[in-house]
Amino acid sequence: MKSEHLLRYFAYGSNLWWPRLRGRIPSAERVSAACLYGFELQFRKIGGDGSAKADLHFTGWRSHVVHGVIYAIAAEELPVLDRIEGGYHRASVCLDHAGGTLWAFTYLASEPAPQPFAPFDWYRELILAGGHDHHLPKSYLQKLAAVETVPDSDRDRHGINWPQRLAAE
Repeated sequence: MKSEHLLRYFAYGSNLWWPRLRGRIPSAERVSAACLYGFELQFRKIGGDGSAKADLHFTGWRSHVVHGVIYAIAAEELPVLDRIEGGYHRASVCLDHAGGTLWAFTYLASEPAPQPFAPFDWYRELILAGGHDHHLPKSYLQKLAAVETVPDSDRDRHGINWPQRLAAE
């Protein structure tokens, strides 16, 4: 890591897949899998390409949980991550993990769509790849796999973002 000042970041969307995040934020190191209670993962953030991106939807119900990963990132890379996460704003969240509870920051959609809509197939696959890599609960991964997707008509973007291609780099 570049910095002695590290920040805890909770990833639940495409940055859940470590090769994607590490390609964007070189200092990123996995800390622990974690759970955020009282929220649901929904696809309500409208991406720059018009597609659905992951968002945390507050329900307040302890039975609702979002699984993800805590990463440590160098503080000086935070502006880079903020730019990448355009259309989101940072928020502090209290997470449960193997060592107890801790606070981290995450990103919430600044202007979520009124209702969830279908993400691109490759986007969902990035999240699933990260979930498998971090051994998130099978039931959670099955729920993610059941999310309806749409094909990306931009074949170049589709090819660039498909997890298997990114893993080969």
